[in-house]
Amino acid sequence: MTTHYEGRLGSMSLASTIHRYPLVATWSRRFVGPRFALAGDAAVGMHPVTAHGFNLGLASVEHLAQAAGDGWRRHGDPGDAALLARYQRRHRMSSAPMFAGTQLLLGVFTGPHAFLRSLRRMVMSAGSRVPALRRALAANLVDDGPRPASIARHLRVALNVLRPRIGSGRPHT
Repeated sequence: MTTHYEGRLGSMSLASTIHRYPLVATWSRRFVGPRFALAGDAAVGMHPVTAHGFNLGLASVEHLAQAAGDGWRRHGDPGDAALLARYQRRHRMSSAPMFAGTQLLLGVFTGPHAFLRSLRRMVMSAGSRVPALRRALAANLVDDGPRPASIARHLRVALNVLRPRIGSGRPHT
């Protein structure tokens, strides 16, 4: 690395052994147990292909903090079983569409079958030729609030982005 960067970053040397980590996705059977909750990658470990694992991790912490806070205010117990169950339902509902979509995308882009290769080419071509499609997909990747995302919400956001805006100055692509 020192040679590659011509010393601009200073002298570099290997500090430890090299490790390989598999790029896999995980979905826990349960997110909660008695007085216990999983958050972040422990609950939903996203394959990094879409780079949304961090966002889902933050969302899980937000949902868990809300449930624990409600438990403390209502019952004096942040580990209240009913509120932890609510956290689990909420986090499962909000993360399931992104997890399933990522798994589907991963299958399409890594599958060896000729049909999948053709589908890959079509998806990439559509993405490069239809800017409105890219905007619709991107709009659904950002979580704009604490409520769980639903399929209906994702469709509303996509349709809103795709809807032509007469006189708005936005191009009709």
